[in-house]
Amino acid sequence: MSLALRPNQRFQALPRRRFASAWQRLKLGVGLFKLKGEIMRIVIFSVALIVLGGCATNSGIVDLGGGNYVYEKEEFWAYNGNSTKVEILKEAAAFCANQGKQMVVQSSDAKPYTPYSSYAGAEVQFSCR
Repeated sequence: MSLALRPNQRFQALPRRRFASAWQRLKLGVGLFKLKGEIMRIVIFSVALIVLGGCATNSGIVDLGGGNYVYEKEEFWAYNGNSTKVEILKEAAAFCANQGKQMVVQSSDAKPYTPYSSYAGAEVQFSCR
């Protein structure tokens, strides 16, 4: 490549190097590694949150003795405890129907979702007669 200029030719800068220096490539690689690490940290945190969020508590039907039962359930995705209570009542009715009996509700309670505190849930005490 000739650096001599011809008449009527403007000065052109020397062509840039095609590759960065080793130090610049190293800095770029470390920067990309940090970015990948940050992205992975976010992905892992998000997956953990979803997995743990799906782990709502469910006591199942617990025998209190004398034909009395209690069923408590909390759901991560529910906003209102009443929807959870309806699910519990359906499951309790099916439980009693499997025994050839009818469900009689003794008491029921529903609690709404409280941000940063608790999930929506419900508790039903019933007997099969």
